[in-house]
Amino acid sequence: MSVVINTNTAASLASYNLSSTNVNLQRSLNRLSSGSRINSSFDDAGGTAVSMKLSASIRRTEASMANVNNSIAFLQTQDGVLKNADKILNRMSELAMLATDITKSTTDLSLYDTELNQLKEQLNLMTGEMFNGINLFSSGAAGLSTATTLSVVTSHDGLQTVGITQADLQDISVDVGTTAATGVDITTTANG
Repeated sequence: MSVVINTNTAASLASYNLSSTNVNLQRSLNRLSSGSRINSSFDDAGGTAVSMKLSASIRRTEASMANVNNSIAFLQTQDGVLKNADKILNRMSELAMLATDITKSTTDLSLYDTELNQLKEQLNLMTGEMFNGINLFSSGAAGLSTATTLSVVTSHDGLQTVGITQADLQDISVDVGTTAATGVDITTTANG
């Protein structure tokens, strides 16, 4: 007995075309429902690569913006501490001038000196202020200004940076008398 294979070429071709049309219809419906022209690398491999590159660049830019915003917060915190240090230094200057008045008694001078020492302690405490574990101020050796500059990346490619200076509040603190050897002494009217 002989075997006969009947092939309906037209039906096979129609089935292939129907299947191909259904795949293209599914892709079109995916694009319409997602609102995106590219839903997979099959849609446009080059476009997918460019899209991924741009998405990564956007994420790096957003991270750079977060870095800049954190740096601004750092500077605002540093500015707030410096404003308080300014108030302390102004009061210390005022006390030094008050101590030069020859009509002040020893008790007055002692009270001025007590307040001055408390202000010195407050100023000294400010030198250790931190922002998220980072010192707001650098602390150099006495008499040596060693302001440190922190580098903040401001571009998505990492090539552009801005420097933030950690002011040397320690130098100011030493100069006005947080150590016994130097500073303001108002225990007598002659020292003011």
